[in-house]
Amino acid sequence: MREVYGLLARPAVREDRGLQTALRRLVLAGADRVPTDRLIDLMVCAEVLFIKLPGLPADRWKQDKIVDGATALLADDPVLQAPPERLEALLRLGYRLRNDEMHGDDPSRRELPTLTGQPTNDVSAVVDDIERVLRRTLVRLLSGVVEQ
Repeated sequence: MREVYGLLARPAVREDRGLQTALRRLVLAGADRVPTDRLIDLMVCAEVLFIKLPGLPADRWKQDKIVDGATALLADDPVLQAPPERLEALLRLGYRLRNDEMHGDDPSRRELPTLTGQPTNDVSAVVDDIERVLRRTLVRLLSGVVEQ
C-alpha cells in the first residue's frame, strides 16, 4: 500500500478520474467489515479498472472484460504468482457473488475456491483474495501511468 500512496501524489494519477474512483472503492472496501459489502466495492473497482481498458473489444460482457484485463495484466505477476486460470476463476466467482448479493440470491450453493485453488466455505477468504488482486492491479496500472 505504501507504493500505491507514493504514486497517488503524481499529477498523471491525480488527473485520472477512473483511477481515483478505483482507489476510493478499494479504500472503502478495506474499511468495511461486512464481506459482501466489501465485495460490491471491490467489483466496482474492478469494473472501473477494466471495462474501458484499451485493447479490449467493446462488445464484451463486463465480467469478461474484468477477467481478460486482469489475466492480461497479472498472468506473470511475481507477487501474486497465480496462473491465469486461477485469476479467471476467482474474478468470475467474485462477479457471480456480487450479483447474488445485488439481486438477493443465495450464494451458499456456490463452490468457493481461493486464488491458490483451495476450496473454502468462507466468503471473506475469497473477498480477501479479490482485494489482493485489485491492489496489485492498481500498483501495476499506477506504475504504468507514472512512467508515461
